[in-house]
Amino acid sequence: MDHKEKEKDWHCFEIPLLDIPAGIINKYKVYPKPRNTTALLPAPSNQKMNSYLKEIADISGIEKTLTTHTARRTFATTVMLQNGVSMEAVSKMLDILAFS
Repeated sequence: MDHKEKEKDWHCFEIPLLDIPAGIINKYKVYPKPRNTTALLPAPSNQKMNSYLKEIADISGIEKTLTTHTARRTFATTVMLQNGVSMEAVSKMLDILAFS
């Protein structure tokens, strides 16, 4: 049986922004970026972000382990699917987030 890698179907999307998010993106246009990134904003590594999330959980008394993966799942289920966004749209957004 042949194995074929799943190919991503990259689509361009235009997303209208409110003034405050647009201002934040504009603020960081001149921020130095690592060479191999297309990210609009500076972002910590997953390890550093998970460390921040652990600290937030400790301060807040949350006993569940918080990670970037937990945040991704929560975004997909509670924010998107429970608010009527289609599974296909959620899947495409998560693909975009994974590669930004």
